[in-house]
Amino acid sequence: MMLKKIPTLRWSFKFTRDTNYYFGLTLLIIASLSIIWAVVRDAFDVRDFLAYFLVYMWGYVLLLKSDFELRVHRLEHALDEAEKRIEALYVICEPTEESEDTEEGEVEEEFIPGLSGVEEDSDSEKPDIYNEWEAY
Repeated sequence: MMLKKIPTLRWSFKFTRDTNYYFGLTLLIIASLSIIWAVVRDAFDVRDFLAYFLVYMWGYVLLLKSDFELRVHRLEHALDEAEKRIEALYVICEPTEESEDTEEGEVEEEFIPGLSGVEEDSDSEKPDIYNEWEAY
């Protein structure tokens, strides 16, 4: 007779946020449960509503603060990575000694994608689109 292994539950939460996030989430849960309790018990006074509202507000502000800080941290990290890539490209594209040896009066021809090898029309060959009715 084979014994089957009973699956066990594992704690799968990984607390990656700061404590403000979890404290704000706890406050929101407590405020929600207290409002449900007040509605069920019919114990809903104005002072109680103000207390529920303040607890909700406190929890919501803590969640927003934590989320904003997390987003700013991710943005700073992404900007640092982009800056490192730009610096690496700048190091690769730095002018070499060979290109610095050109004479002062000599200008290197720049490559412009899409325009190389195309001759420009002279002014006399271009149609005058503004005065096309004057010809008739």
